[in-house]
Amino acid sequence: MTSSSPEMDPPSSEPDHEPEEEEAAESLGIYNQYNQVVNAQNIFIGDAQRGAFETFDTEALLDQPSPVRAGQWADKLRQHTLLMLGGTYEEKPDVARQIARSLIHTPPPGEDTPQARRPLREWRQSTDFGSLLQAIREEKVPAILLLHNAEPQALDYNVGRVREEALRGSHLILMTTERTWDTWEVALQGLRDCWEDLHPDQLFAPQALTTVLTGCIQNARSRLPEGAFEQEHDSTGPEPQVIRSWIGGVELVEIAGRLKTPRRIDAFVEQLCVWSREQDVTAAAVESLIGEVTSLESQMTRWFDTRLTPDEQILAIGLNFFDGLLDDQCFTALERWVADIRAHREPTQRTYDYVDIENLKHYFEVRTDFAGTRFEALTVTHWQCLFRAAWRRHRRKIVSALPVLARMAAQSDDLELNGSPQQLDQLRLAVSDTLTEIGTYSVSGVQNPLLYLASSRDSRVQLVAARAMAGWRGQGMDAQLFDTLRRWQSDSRPRALVTALIHRHDGDDGPGARERLHATVALTVGVAARYDPPNKLEPRLVELLKQLARERHSFVRQRFNQALRGVLELHLEQCIRQGLLRYLLGQHPDLVLVIGSNIAHAYASDRALVMKFLDELHAESESPRSDGPSRNTLLRTLAYVYGAMAYDSEGPLTASLGLTRLQEMLRRERDREVRKTVVEAVSFQALRGFQKVAPLLQRLMAELNPSESDRIVKMLEQLYLTQRQQLRGGDLRMTWKKREYEVWMDFARPLTAIEEALRAWLMEPEFPEAQRIALRALIAFANSLDREEERFVVRQLQHREQEARRDAASEAAAPLASATDQLSSWYTRVFVPTLVTLFSGAEYRRILSGLLPVCLALNARQPASLAFVLEKWRLEGEPNTSALVVYLRRAMKCYPRR
Repeated sequence: MTSSSPEMDPPSSEPDHEPEEEEAAESLGIYNQYNQVVNAQNIFIGDAQRGAFETFDTEALLDQPSPVRAGQWADKLRQHTLLMLGGTYEEKPDVARQIARSLIHTPPPGEDTPQARRPLREWRQSTDFGSLLQAIREEKVPAILLLHNAEPQALDYNVGRVREEALRGSHLILMTTERTWDTWEVALQGLRDCWEDLHPDQLFAPQALTTVLTGCIQNARSRLPEGAFEQEHDSTGPEPQVIRSWIGGVELVEIAGRLKTPRRIDAFVEQLCVWSREQDVTAAAVESLIGEVTSLESQMTRWFDTRLTPDEQILAIGLNFFDGLLDDQCFTALERWVADIRAHREPTQRTYDYVDIENLKHYFEVRTDFAGTRFEALTVTHWQCLFRAAWRRHRRKIVSALPVLARMAAQSDDLELNGSPQQLDQLRLAVSDTLTEIGTYSVSGVQNPLLYLASSRDSRVQLVAARAMAGWRGQGMDAQLFDTLRRWQSDSRPRALVTALIHRHDGDDGPGARERLHATVALTVGVAARYDPPNKLEPRLVELLKQLARERHSFVRQRFNQALRGVLELHLEQCIRQGLLRYLLGQHPDLVLVIGSNIAHAYASDRALVMKFLDELHAESESPRSDGPSRNTLLRTLAYVYGAMAYDSEGPLTASLGLTRLQEMLRRERDREVRKTVVEAVSFQALRGFQKVAPLLQRLMAELNPSESDRIVKMLEQLYLTQRQQLRGGDLRMTWKKREYEVWMDFARPLTAIEEALRAWLMEPEFPEAQRIALRALIAFANSLDREEERFVVRQLQHREQEARRDAASEAAAPLASATDQLSSWYTRVFVPTLVTLFSGAEYRRILSGLLPVCLALNARQPASLAFVLEKWRLEGEPNTSALVVYLRRAMKCYPRR
């Protein structure tokens, strides 16, 4: 079983004697705890396909002017491996691509020829840090990797780590951002020389800009009135030469110098063509247009107000709502919104198609990547400016659209809108971004959609609201965020609205309004913590964590677990230094599993800090403080850390050390709760990857008492059923206990990983307790599935009649461990194994000594199951196992049948 375990809802076993309901629930509870807390997926990431870079063809840039300093910046990128472009210039991606083109086509300083050409690979979508690092690792060819609109929190405030990953693959990293140096200072610690502020002034050569403007005017002459564009020629030479060009009486060289960038020139000419339809092209008109175009806000407002028809304005708003979605999904979402407009506002509102996008292409880029075609705003700044322009004219339409967007985000089973989990996640990201932005204009306007999302019991739907509200921190709206969270926790009005929504959709089923609101608050804390630099967590978020820790409802607890995980990933040192973790353990000892598993999760981020903290907890457990957690709480927390840890071969905390510490706890501790926690921790490691830790677990089995051995056997049984369900390559499918298993008809079934490991345990007499647990577990496998599988095969082949019903249910139900102890005499452990191997098979003597007591006990309680397993081993033909069966059968003949 790998560390990325699938969802586990294992079927209950059906041994020869029915287990008590309480025991079965306890066995399955280990799985539930593992999946919900230890192996919890990071829901802050989602399923969107954001894990690959896409190639950008730099040949498309040859006709565009290059920034004056593009060559210098290319050299700087070569020198430092990483270059980040910030500043007020809004078209940074264009500059970044030109830098890449310069680097590709020009030789390094001191050389005559360019180096081997690197591809330019772009990553445009928002991401989580882990996915980005993985994507960089998967780039096998040295490349220039361009990240658009980077945010420090999305990179875990650790640009140095990105640079290190790029260096391993011989890549160069280019980033653009809309944030200031002050925002990035922590993330770029030690990399100040990698930052460049871009400003429009003197970015492009005046002559190059004049050439671009002249070309745009020439292309647009048919849309301009006669005489608006004039040129003066010099006719003295062999061919006439243009000396001066002007429009509306203003020279082009002056206009180009004031516009300063190619995109502004494009916008100027487009606006001029629209202007000229109704007014004369005069010097005053040109002056006015220059003023508007050099302000992106004014430029977008004029374009939206004067260039677009009312229908095109609605379409532009819709494309902003669904920015970055695949075209089919985008148009489906647009149709849903248009249908709502028709039903409630304007019955004549028309639908849209691809042809309608044509007039919007100046501000929306049509991109095709590995997944399909998308419509995207040119930059984040363009996206924000368009919303501001639309808000002035269509405020009510936008506010009334938000509930429609919220319903789309909540409908996970709408296959027409969301053909895959990735598309659904992209839609949810788009809706969340829209709610964040509109909330900056009107917090009250987004409250109902946010409460609608919070009323869901689906964590990913609630996360849409959490992301939207947490995003206000990036807009300087902390006060609005914390005021909203306070009202959601204490105000009766939000609770009443959510109660009505729950009653409408879920009836009285599931958690109540209070729990759903508090669960969403917890998720919001987890996201909002990402906006603080490492170990500088906002105190109000710390207080919210303390409040949420008091929650006892499992629904809120699950979200609290996610929130704490997000907090500790960035702020572990602060939480330790300021005593937050000790406070939580002292006040809420029932949080040991949540805190222990999250400390284990944080180990990947700061190994040295986690090891230091664990050593402190060990020391404190020997002499607990009067004002801190109790000794039992500290030990249980440590046990869960070692149980939840994803061990690797590097670093100070290895699987051997972790399991050795768990073994020491079992050897030393007698407290029932501590031992139960350690057994659960051992189970978590088995669930994470049994075959990897099986040799280490062998030694630990000797420290278990009989009831703990029973729990381990039950856990192994459930793990086997999960691995058995994953097995592929069979001939038929069998349904048993509401689960499907593949069955082999013509060949022996391949063994699962846990079967292979346990059979290895059988053959190692150095660990007799592990031998006994292995045999008992294999018998449990037979009871829960294998015997039914054989019956299924027999019925299918029709070779013989169905096996007799299992007989153990009617036999005495004395504890197996007790029967085993009664038979563990000198006669059983020494005399009989020696007798049956006296003339041959002496190498099996110690193996028999460990297995014979439990075989006798099983033969008394579950004879049919034991016979089934032994015969199955014999027929499989594996020499060592077959020989062991012969000696076991000989040995059991030395005892009368009871």
